[in-house]
Amino acid sequence: MLTAEYLRHHIDALLRLSRDVRDPAVSAKLQVITDEFRIIVSVADITGLAADLKSDIPLVPSMVPPRPVVPKPADVVPFKGPHRLSTRQH
Repeated sequence: MLTAEYLRHHIDALLRLSRDVRDPAVSAKLQVITDEFRIIVSVADITGLAADLKSDIPLVPSMVPPRPVVPKPADVVPFKGPHRLSTRQH
């Protein structure tokens, strides 16, 4: 597997080559390639970091929010609850 450090060495070599080339068009093209390569390596670094962070965090049950209890339509009766008694029962 290629490491980010290995790829950065090649990016530096491309940058040095772009400075040594006498043709301005070729130099500009090499610099564009170098910039694109840096972006690719940076995105790969960030993606790898995110994956590492995600795998390092254990999923603890206390961290998972409880599912909300949704009452059934038959359980929802306005102004009545299990703690209230009907006035006719007195």
